[in-house]
Amino acid sequence: MVSARKAYSAILYLRDNATIENLMYYTDLKRSILYYTLKKLVERGFSEKERVGRKVVYRIAKPLNISELTAEIDKIRDDDVYKLARLVRGLMEVYDIEGDLIGSSKIHIETYPHHLAIFPFIEAVITREHFISFANMLIDCLNAEPGFTDSYRVIVLSPRGILGGIMIHLYCDGVIENDRVLWNLRKYLKKEKRLTLKHAIVIDLIKREWNRNDRDDVFIGMKFVNPPRLFELLRDAVEPKLWLIMRVRNHLKELVRYAMENFPDTLEAVESIARKINKLLNDIETSLKVGNIMLG
Repeated sequence: MVSARKAYSAILYLRDNATIENLMYYTDLKRSILYYTLKKLVERGFSEKERVGRKVVYRIAKPLNISELTAEIDKIRDDDVYKLARLVRGLMEVYDIEGDLIGSSKIHIETYPHHLAIFPFIEAVITREHFISFANMLIDCLNAEPGFTDSYRVIVLSPRGILGGIMIHLYCDGVIENDRVLWNLRKYLKKEKRLTLKHAIVIDLIKREWNRNDRDDVFIGMKFVNPPRLFELLRDAVEPKLWLIMRVRNHLKELVRYAMENFPDTLEAVESIARKINKLLNDIETSLKVGNIMLG
């Protein structure tokens, strides 16, 4: 709520000059927090925005009512999907399960409250030793019903008594595609005991299906990560499967296009990290080609 007051006061003070850059300067808020705050102010009708040339200008629409925003945040915090995701991860910690949330589920929990949209399913990866036992634990704790799956590496659970048809997807060892491990995360769970936001972003970047929610997740998540570590994980994921490189490149193009059309103030930052990732992918291809020539 402090952020809401800061942003609202800055819009009031700046009048027709309330752009993202000016608001960041006067509020001293991080860009991601400011975007989230402005989004809520506009949604609740306290502010309005207008595109002027290449910039977006914010203006006051009505007096600020903090209680309305507080009620909105509390409603999101109590959403069943968030509750269930926190419960799943909490059980892993309590019972020392080698596993963690992955992909969109991880991004939503780790970046909260900066990201409000969330899928009606939760994804987690579990090491081989704990895979079946943890699935049985969730079946008992959540009164969940196991669903049908083609792969012995995937267990789908449907908790009873929860509205909205929320599903829990458990993957053995790593990210699964066509009944094979797309990226093995076992070593990270063994060594670090948990996965990070950077793992979640890489998982979304290498996914075959790339929908609007995946794009939004990566867009939000990239603001919270250390790029060098992200690049290390991306290299580990794509080096054994070079055909993933084209997939990642296509996803990055979509990400840049999305920023250009919807968040022009972030375009430079998004393009910068996209160029760095593409350079990494080029380096991987080049090094493997040189290695193959030397072996030949």
